[in-house]
Amino acid sequence: MMQSTNQKCNALESVFSIFLHSCNTPQKVIQALAHMGLSISVDSIHSAVTSLSRKTFITLREMGQTLPVGYAYDNFDIDFKTNVPTIEKAGDTLTHLTSRTLIYLEHGVTCDDLMCSEELWTKSRLNPAVNINQLPPKKTVDDLINLHPEADHPSGLTRRQ
Repeated sequence: MMQSTNQKCNALESVFSIFLHSCNTPQKVIQALAHMGLSISVDSIHSAVTSLSRKTFITLREMGQTLPVGYAYDNFDIDFKTNVPTIEKAGDTLTHLTSRTLIYLEHGVTCDDLMCSEELWTKSRLNPAVNINQLPPKKTVDDLINLHPEADHPSGLTRRQ
């Protein structure tokens, strides 16, 4: 990686500055690093973050408007503890959040491959029009584990090992 003194080509400083921003580095530290030429200014960092956020929003919106994407949700908790508890800040510091990720379905997945809702409904045990006695037996965890049987490998190791 090289540092450039060209104001229009400062890739190292830009990447390093975004990293500093993501680590919640105090502005005074960033300003000192900017004066040394190791970082871009605080205003430039905010402009870059805004621009990257806008581009990411547009990309995700365009991905969401296409069908071959999967949605993955994750629930997580963050505990925002304070260094010095006060009466004003007393209470629950635990925050429950949900994140969502769009996963582009690659490897030749088409919209026609995803048109399986009707077939799934005709085979669903939740469908009141389906005779449950005519459906195949329920699958178990063992069926899932043995879906792809383990093949012998010359090393003697299994896939999990």
